[in-house]
Amino acid sequence: MTSSETETETAGASGAPAQACKEQGAFDTCVTDGETKEAVRLLRAYDDLAISNDQAWRMLDAIPLDVSEENETEQQILVSLTYASLRKRNILRGFGAVPVTPDALPLRTKEVDVTELEKAIALPMSALTPKGSSVPWTAIGLGFCGIEFALAQQLGYDPMRSVVPLTALAVVTDRALLSGAVFESVTRFLFPKYKQKVIQHEAGHFLLAYLLGCPIQGFFLSAWDASAAGIRGQAGTVFFDNDLSSQLKANKVTRTAIDRYTIVLMAGIAAEALTYEQAEGGASDESALVNFLVGLSPPWDQQRVFNQARC
Repeated sequence: MTSSETETETAGASGAPAQACKEQGAFDTCVTDGETKEAVRLLRAYDDLAISNDQAWRMLDAIPLDVSEENETEQQILVSLTYASLRKRNILRGFGAVPVTPDALPLRTKEVDVTELEKAIALPMSALTPKGSSVPWTAIGLGFCGIEFALAQQLGYDPMRSVVPLTALAVVTDRALLSGAVFESVTRFLFPKYKQKVIQHEAGHFLLAYLLGCPIQGFFLSAWDASAAGIRGQAGTVFFDNDLSSQLKANKVTRTAIDRYTIVLMAGIAAEALTYEQAEGGASDESALVNFLVGLSPPWDQQRVFNQARC
């Protein structure tokens, strides 16, 4: 072997580690700068790139939640690729850990006996029915208006021309512009347990979506959080199911996909009921499930919808 050939082999051997180091450096920089899209591209292109748990969290956290019509699809693709890349490196090992098969999701029979279900969960069915808080809050609102009315009279003002209309305007404005964020903040202040129930409810959605392999775009624990992200509404978990989306477009939805979607939607109610023995939130989840099932072709009847929610 000539000296020139030896030099060429040495240069090639040293060039490979140098290139790998360059790729690793580029990846680390992308993660630090919040460039998740480029970081994912590098992960998919180079299997030997090293990634820490902290970097994985940074990648997920850097993806902005954008559910606008023009950007939602692109965002979902990025989230899906990020989850897939991290799972491939055994970082998101729990993602999709629950088998999604007809035998596993969730019962072989869809005719659910209420008595047997109550025995299984050690709770009455009423615990799984969101109670909401409209009645107590109506009473509190009326009481507050009464106090305002009395104070205004004591100060010599006409309540119907001062504090009462101003308060009503404030409530309507809060609901219309901030999705009730101010009212919700007052609720959290007066009833600290409310905040914990919201956390428990959204944790149920998050956990089941994660275990069943539905990528999670983000979550909100208050109306303020949702408003900051440009989304009108209260607390919530934003997830999606690629299989279900594809099936809906093809107008051929499988029972497995329906079961998975049902489980994630009902998980918040179940989490609240199991922790506090009564679900308060979740009426919107029930409505979403009903709208989804009756919108299928052919539409589901009422009894079938009830059985699906219970199982």
